[in-house]
Amino acid sequence: MKCAILTIGNELLLGRTLDSNAHTIAARLSALKLEVGEKRTVGDSSEAIIQALQELSQGYELLMVTGGLGPTADDRTREAVAQLLRCPLIPEPEAEKWLRQFYERRGLTITASMLQQAAIPKGSQPLCNPVGAAVGFHVTLGKCHAFFLPGVPTEMQAMWQQQVQEQLRILIEKSSAGRREVLTCRLLGMSESNADAIAQQWLQRLDNKTTENIGFGTQIRFPEVHLLFYFNTEQAAAHMEELRQLAQSELVDHLVDFSAAPIEELVQQAFIDQGLTLAVAESCSGGYICSRLLAIPGASAYFLGGAVTYSNASKRNLLGIREQTLNQYGAVSRECAVEMATAVRTRHQASIGLATTGILGPSGGTCDKPVGRAYGAIVSAHASRVESFELKRNRILNREELATRMLLLLIQELKRFAN
Repeated sequence: MKCAILTIGNELLLGRTLDSNAHTIAARLSALKLEVGEKRTVGDSSEAIIQALQELSQGYELLMVTGGLGPTADDRTREAVAQLLRCPLIPEPEAEKWLRQFYERRGLTITASMLQQAAIPKGSQPLCNPVGAAVGFHVTLGKCHAFFLPGVPTEMQAMWQQQVQEQLRILIEKSSAGRREVLTCRLLGMSESNADAIAQQWLQRLDNKTTENIGFGTQIRFPEVHLLFYFNTEQAAAHMEELRQLAQSELVDHLVDFSAAPIEELVQQAFIDQGLTLAVAESCSGGYICSRLLAIPGASAYFLGGAVTYSNASKRNLLGIREQTLNQYGAVSRECAVEMATAVRTRHQASIGLATTGILGPSGGTCDKPVGRAYGAIVSAHASRVESFELKRNRILNREELATRMLLLLIQELKRFAN
């Protein structure tokens, strides 16, 4: 089932609002193994909306549309659909009742423009909004199933979660169209060009009769490189396990995982699966690693605590880093990183301690320790690992790279623990 995404709004074309809806919907459709063939954005013009709906509904079986469902004069999506279908807008009684309650709870005087949000094209199925006022709807445009959702991201996501997702599953089950499988090989420490060359070699080693149905490409998610294989037929998908085994055997030093999930989720799942706990001490990364880990719901199942020890004094007072270590090697050193990870692990009685220290810039470097030099350590009861990094970007990007590399190293270490 091939899909298209249409986002509507002048604010998107003017660059005043980031089009996060298209990104979110594409990711969720891909998770349902549906292929997104096109994304398009038009302004708040009835003519532009109608033209886009006509073209996209003729080329795709599923169309996801956001925006233009509000109460203001520039919200024209409902009228455009009704004009395209040559049908009237019909007030939906349950939606109107809910709208009245929504505005009354907020102490607002109800106007005709507010209630017009409950009017949807005749023959369409209403989609109630659990967190806002704009009413969505599902309608068939020829042979295309079209879902019209609010442009406000939180409202779109809530409507998707509570109603659209299940309706899509039903449509997928009834559809005779094939679903697209994607194999993601997440690589660390390999260039995009080398990953591309390896992918071509692998495909040449497979059965030539089926590889023409396998697409591949590379994607940079710095500092990772993602090698992507697309399978559009069952015959081609039979090669997925073969390619997975090739990655595990030939890219063992670079392979992070086969999941497209955020690295923080992979870290959390690995800790929970192994029944391990984590404590973190950060100097130059300033709590950024802790922030990323704790942004994932359920982090309390493994994350015990963290400390931002930016100054030498805080390293001594909060972690007990020895004066000898700081004087002999300095705060930016392998020795200090290992001692920090060991100390935070011990103080929190965690299975694993992680620590960072470095100079992210733009100043503070020396001849021996230039700007961009950083160290990261991972310590357990049985082993320790310390890595040095030469970060070449600005302060913000250096912090981002250091945090991501440490989380990826943590994944690698957890795999070693599991084995």
